[in-house]
Amino acid sequence: MKKSLLVFLQLFLSLFFMSCELFFESGVNFDDETFEKEYKLWKEPDLSDYSFIYSNQDTSFGYIRLKITVSEGIGSSEALDEYSTHYDKIKSIDDVFEYIKERKSELESLRDNNKRYEFSMTFDETYHYPLKIEINTEHRYHSFGNTAGYYYETITVSDFLDSSKP
Repeated sequence: MKKSLLVFLQLFLSLFFMSCELFFESGVNFDDETFEKEYKLWKEPDLSDYSFIYSNQDTSFGYIRLKITVSEGIGSSEALDEYSTHYDKIKSIDDVFEYIKERKSELESLRDNNKRYEFSMTFDETYHYPLKIEINTEHRYHSFGNTAGYYYETITVSDFLDSSKP
């Protein structure tokens, strides 16, 4: 009885892990429709005076934290710690949207059949800027149980202030 249960369990687990590999779809999972809709809604009021805190944490570069100020449509950034002083790519909410699009394109170009990149996106309900974007990898597990690398990135926009409002 124990032997037949053990054989059944081995067979079940083997079939289970093989089916996981058969249904794995590599690539990038990104909700283009929502992203474009939120970007369009962000652009509608054409804000030119605002500020926010931009944070980016990932497995490659560590942690970046910047105070972004946009005045009369011109953005500037201030590093909030010593590790962020080299980073000057983000100077507006438009730059945040552009950076997210660039990350999507970069990940799509990798063409790694063993990974799927998942974008989880949350947007502000009033101004429609990205509140939090999480990028995580999901791996195809091989029968011998190893995976190749892990990647995550979290982009957050906080402390948004519309300076045009009194």
